[in-house]
Amino acid sequence: MNQRIQLTFYVFSIKLSLELKSKKMMKNKTIFWDYNLNNLDLKNPHVKTWLLNRKLKFGDLSDISKKDLKKFLSVLKIENSIKELLQNYLKSNARC
Repeated sequence: MNQRIQLTFYVFSIKLSLELKSKKMMKNKTIFWDYNLNNLDLKNPHVKTWLLNRKLKFGDLSDISKKDLKKFLSVLKIENSIKELLQNYLKSNARC
């Protein structure tokens, strides 16, 4: 029974992956966001840090500028592997 559950999950994962890669499917941000993002004070560094942390943890790279990454990367509470990847990205694309 356990193998059947794993196989079902695996097949579901493949189908979901294919759907996400499809150009027809748009990312539904309400799945990731339980906050109203329109009312955020993005000039406040604490809010900006919170937003960047949340976006990167959920894999939402939209609207993240290199300038913001460079400015806030050292204080972000994200996995070290992601932080290292972003540091290498900024090094290879130094113009911000």
